[in-house]
Amino acid sequence: MGCNKFYYVDGRAVAGRKFPARVEAVLRRLSSDRTSGASSLVELAASAFTELSSATVSTGSPALSAEVEDLCLEVLGTQPFMAPLYHLCARVLGHAGPKRPVPEMKRGISRSASHFAEGSAAGLERAAAQGARLVLDGGRLLTLSSSAAVGRSLELAAADRKRFTVTVLESRPMLEGRNAAARLAGAGIPVELSVDAAMVSEVRRADRVIVGADALTEEVLVNKCGTLALAVVAREYGVPVLAVAEGSKLLPNALLPEADRHRDPREVWDAAPPGVAVRNRYFERVPLAQVARIALEDGPADAREVRRRLERPDPALAALGRLLGEKGGGPAGRGGRT
Repeated sequence: MGCNKFYYVDGRAVAGRKFPARVEAVLRRLSSDRTSGASSLVELAASAFTELSSATVSTGSPALSAEVEDLCLEVLGTQPFMAPLYHLCARVLGHAGPKRPVPEMKRGISRSASHFAEGSAAGLERAAAQGARLVLDGGRLLTLSSSAAVGRSLELAAADRKRFTVTVLESRPMLEGRNAAARLAGAGIPVELSVDAAMVSEVRRADRVIVGADALTEEVLVNKCGTLALAVVAREYGVPVLAVAEGSKLLPNALLPEADRHRDPREVWDAAPPGVAVRNRYFERVPLAQVARIALEDGPADAREVRRRLERPDPALAALGRLLGEKGGGPAGRGGRT
């Protein structure tokens, strides 16, 4: 698979393609979303393909196939660290061969996108059920950001009459930890919100750390910035780190960007004075060796099991990798929508 380097250049798509208005609207929403978890983003991204299948003006199979390929690149460019979006695009591409009749192609694109979104939601529920089993009755958990898989795991654990307390780090700069805390409180779970800078103190109080994942590769877990520090501190104090992730979070490392781009500095400091360079990144890599257990859909796994699963050939992802190498490489890559 080719290494994916098509992100992070400001402006429009590589091909300069203008999609139908409803597709453009979905892409703008995807690009501007800074707080939603993967399940919500998958549902939104899937709607871009269903909208394209109904609104495209392409009349020939090769033209529609090229349009779908460009839309895949756009979708991945909006959220380049969300592994399920790669799987979504890979499945859709399987129905976009240039030799298929256009009506058949449109039906396949729409159905595959919708089915993937439905399957992703079901996968999250299964992973959360496994995550709930890792919650200690009477324990104290520490988390950050606002993982839907973690939130659902804790809800299911509470529904199973386990009693526990959760501390959520606020997760600057977008403060999505507040959303997580509100969700847990709404489910009747005792919850505290803590500033990020108190991470060390909060780890020392916790029995377990539990986090989500935007991607799981052969070597790393990709998640919100702060997860690496949390894992390192937890290891120092002997607190196990748990992760919850559906199967679509597993992705070969070669498909992911090499590093996260710098985000809008105004999210950190709206009026930074001249001479102050504000660094604002959302995602970072955590070595899988720092994670004690990963709750997948069919049970807990460790780093070795994740690597074993990623060794299995996936022809659809391989085809996507070739597309990224052919159409997504070089300096004309993408980086969000305006």
